[in-house]
Amino acid sequence: THKKLLAEEIRKAEAEKRQAELAKWEVGGSPTFGSYYLDNDNSKAPIEWFVLARNGNEFLIISKYGIDCKQYNHLYVDTTWATSPLRTWMNVEFINIAFSTEEQQKIQMTRVSTPNNSLYDTNGGNPTNDKIFLLSIDESKRYFLSDEARQCAPTAYAVLKGARKFNNGYGWWWLRTPGNIQRRIEYVNCCGGNRDVVGADVNCGGCVRPAMWVKIDN
Repeated sequence: THKKLLAEEIRKAEAEKRQAELAKWEVGGSPTFGSYYLDNDNSKAPIEWFVLARNGNEFLIISKYGIDCKQYNHLYVDTTWATSPLRTWMNVEFINIAFSTEEQQKIQMTRVSTPNNSLYDTNGGNPTNDKIFLLSIDESKRYFLSDEARQCAPTAYAVLKGARKFNNGYGWWWLRTPGNIQRRIEYVNCCGGNRDVVGADVNCGGCVRPAMWVKIDN
């Protein structure tokens, strides 16, 4: 009898823990998923995410912090999301560094279309199939309802890699929408504004906020 009660208590505690974990996956929640370098040492820590949207048991998440500092392209040349070395890094290197095989299976393949620049009609490039991607300028406006919500602080590791941390504690982070010419890409500034349709040069070092659709079973 005592063993049955103990087993029941354990099951109940596990169920409550699971429910608490699932609650973090509601829109606006902050679950942890995967791990990456966050501080100045070489040890990895859990990555914190922000849940932007939900479709059934699939959740669109974006990293809470700017987790690294990367150029959109190493060279100052015409670049689209489809041809960006940053896209390759996110879907080849980063995904293997940050996520276990089991976690990678939960990340959904997403059809990513990048519209042209709305003001200058700069080419958004070919659609891609990606597990990890950057938000477009339209998505950054749709999923974040204010400039304040879009603000993003770089991690200590990102600062070490070259990310700029402004006086207000935040940095600027890459979007995937092209700027006024093919060699510039739009971004969100340190105040959370994303109205600069001119963009930043592709070979600048900006904060990276990976986004992805993740399938979480109840």
